[in-house]
Amino acid sequence: MMFLSLLMILTAASYVLADSNNICYEGYGCFTTLYPFTDRARPLAFLPQSPEIIGTKFFLYTRSNPTSGIEINSFNESRLIKNAKTRFIIHGLLHNGFKLWVNSMKDAILQYENSNVISVDWSNGNG
Repeated sequence: MMFLSLLMILTAASYVLADSNNICYEGYGCFTTLYPFTDRARPLAFLPQSPEIIGTKFFLYTRSNPTSGIEINSFNESRLIKNAKTRFIIHGLLHNGFKLWVNSMKDAILQYENSNVISVDWSNGNG
């Protein structure tokens, strides 16, 4: 219980809101802590931090660049292989886009098929 109270205090700084249950970010839409994100099975829900704080980054890997991901800011400007499948690898809480399992998964996908593999790193916002 003490951990949850501390977590609520630490995340309260990210609530720059007119309404404590909702927040909107231009280009991303609106988010809520109300149902269905809060219910008996999940009694606590927090609003997401701003995209500037989270700083999500996308790294493209292909068979021609299997070890050095190319950071892409726009899919229109990227080096995606046309007519190839695109696979996304998104890490979970407390991880980052460069964990061993992410690299292993990326390598296995590229070995299996000629595709675009995009590793998503949102580690600035996952704590």
